[in-house]
Amino acid sequence: MGLDAWDSYHRVRTGPLTIARVCALLVAVAPSAAYAEDDPAIIPVTRIMMGPALHIGVSPPVQFMTDADAGLYLLAGRHMQFFFDSELGYTFDHVGLNAFNVMGAIGIGTEDLVNVAYQPRALVGTLNREFAAGMRNAIGAHFLADMVDVEVGHQFVSSQGRLTQTVTLTVGVNPAAFVFMTYQSLLPRRRHDAAR
Repeated sequence: MGLDAWDSYHRVRTGPLTIARVCALLVAVAPSAAYAEDDPAIIPVTRIMMGPALHIGVSPPVQFMTDADAGLYLLAGRHMQFFFDSELGYTFDHVGLNAFNVMGAIGIGTEDLVNVAYQPRALVGTLNREFAAGMRNAIGAHFLADMVDVEVGHQFVSSQGRLTQTVTLTVGVNPAAFVFMTYQSLLPRRRHDAAR
């Protein structure tokens, strides 16, 4: 195999589509192994989200923001169609916001492949080294048992009597869900081996 052919083969084998295929396989295998059809599923969350934030009345208007959160994600109801999420974490916005955040979410979806949720997030911290408090109201889409998610939101923060408003768009990953689903996908094999 020539060097160019090897490079092409390696790119295909390690690219984003390969990672997406692995995640989809884990989702297809793990829930059936771990839960009866309508049993609730609890999935751990260690979420990292990043993306642009459009600040109204601030220059430059578009700046980088990130969230780092931990919590629990619950799928319940017939075919796991209802989604509940609770998270605690940290928010950084390059405009000068450093804040703790608390989020609760409720949504609906198709088993654990896609869920759409309303997810309000309370923020308490500092904006340019002054006390700040606020809230982000967002709609989130969670894919592949919450391994990947996208959030669009409106955030307002009050500091020193001044209200700042931001439109956010973040994309995130949840490594804990990937580890959990990998573990769950191994359970049937263990049970089968134990039965022997």
